[in-house]
Formats: sequence, structure tokens, C-alpha cells
Amino acid sequence: MTALFATAVAVGVIRNRRFQLNQQAHEDLARELGMKLAFESPRAYRIFGRYRGYEALIAPVEMPPAVRESVPLATKASLSMTNPNRKRLYVFPQQTPLVALLPDDAAVKVTHPAQDWLEIRTDDLLFSSLILSEDVNISLGAFFQQHPRAILYLMDDELACILPGLIHKNVAVSTVIQAINLLCDLKDELN
Repeated sequence: MTALFATAVAVGVIRNRRFQLNQQAHEDLARELGMKLAFESPRAYRIFGRYRGYEALIAPVEMPPAVRESVPLATKASLSMTNPNRKRLYVFPQQTPLVALLPDDAAVKVTHPAQDWLEIRTDDLLFSSLILSEDVNISLGAFFQQHPRAILYLMDDELACILPGLIHKNVAVSTVIQAINLLCDLKDELN
């Protein structure tokens, strides 16, 4: 019994240490993203989803033409996506709340076509965002724990665009971590 207890404690310590390392990686990444992000060459990071870590390159990126004027400078983190059916995901912060359309446990649903994209609205007035996508069929309840202050951009092999001007210092870490965790978990499930 003592040996079993010791083993359980050891496993718990290892898991806790792994969690701390993951959190440290998240915090380091968030701290870096919280800066100006106007570097000229890509930088390598390791970011973590629910099940595993991924190598990522973070570099400046051109946004789609429809949003280029409102997003003059953004940053992307590139991840290799092995699922060929994955399309695009755009998340844009809104100045005013959107109308609540979905119950808390409902998946995201398409509500309005917008040019070549689809406009998808969240169910929470406090954490509302406009999401433009071609194939989003996920629940965003866990993602909108805080008001999103960053722009996320997923297009095939590209993951997570952050607009630095929208990241407030006191929420940058948690917001960036939540965004990256969500998209890494998506990668886990889609691969």
C-alpha cells in the first residue's frame, strides 16, 4: 500500500511538473506576443494542446483583403495541419455585443452569410465575437471565458493571428493561452 501511494504521489508530481512546464511555455509565449510583435524573422516556439505539444513558427502575416484595412499588422503562428478538410477560422472582436442566439450548451451555428465567408455568432453577450469561417462546427463556450481582445486566424496550415493593439497587458496571458489552447485542441481532434 505504501509503495502504491508513493507511486501515485510520484505520478502526481510528474504530471504537475509537466503542467507547470506547459504553463511556463504558455506564459513565455504570451509575454512575447504581448510585445510589439514587429520582428522581421520568424521565431520558433513550442505550444501545447490538450494532448501534446507542437512546434510553431510565429511571424508577421498578411490578413485577408476584406479585413486588411482594419488589421494593418498581425502575427501568425504556423502549425502543420494533417487534416486536408480543415478550412479557415477568423475571430474578430466586436465593439458592441451581438444578439444572443444559442443556448449555453449549443454548438456554434451559422447565422448569416458574409461575402465568401459565414458569419457565426456566439451565445454570450459579454464575450461576443464575430467569427468568419468555412467549416466551424465546435462549441466556443470554453474559449469565451474572457472578452476576446485578439484576432485569431486559422487557414489550413496557419494558426493564431494576434493583433497586438487589442491585447491588454493584464489579460494578455490568459487570453492568448485560451486561444492557443483551443486551436491546439482543435488540431488534436482533427488529426
